[in-house]
Amino acid sequence: WKQSKNKAEVARQNSTYKNPNGNDAKTTPIYPNPDNYEASTPSTSSSAAASSNLGIRTDGTVHGEDVAAYALKFVGGGFKWGGRWNGELPYKPTTCIGFIEGIYLHFGIKVDWTEDTRKYLNNPAKYTVVTNAPKRPGDIVVYKGHYAMLTGRGNEMVHAAGVKYGVITSKDYHKCVKKLLGVVRVNGVV
Repeated sequence: WKQSKNKAEVARQNSTYKNPNGNDAKTTPIYPNPDNYEASTPSTSSSAAASSNLGIRTDGTVHGEDVAAYALKFVGGGFKWGGRWNGELPYKPTTCIGFIEGIYLHFGIKVDWTEDTRKYLNNPAKYTVVTNAPKRPGDIVVYKGHYAMLTGRGNEMVHAAGVKYGVITSKDYHKCVKKLLGVVRVNGVV
């Protein structure tokens, strides 16, 4: 809506419609004022998720396959030490955990932006450890010093792998050079 509103504003400033009923007719903008429209009610409280509603189902749920599909759109994106990203376009180069954080922020879910793996592995209020259970797309793979997301295509993961690689997919999360500490699911993601 914001992008449409901005385009309409540009058009409004540059275009007018003259009423053909006479010379003294008032000149009016082609586009109506968007402030006269009734605001919609977003399906989530997050403005980030509400901005595009990608992956947020009509019942307000977030599905792991939607989260993973969104993450895969950024393969080829950059990596930046200390970088943070809000999950919206344009993509802003970030760290591995910043990438995961940004993806989930897009869906209105706040995950921990930290290198402290205990916040993921020992926080049942926010995350369910699924290391020894069936995995789903969107699950977060926690390594010593690295984070990734499962795509749902076998053992494949998507992650911001480093300055040299950027955002990539890797075929098997078991084969990372970092020590695997566990896999967690964000509570509330189905």
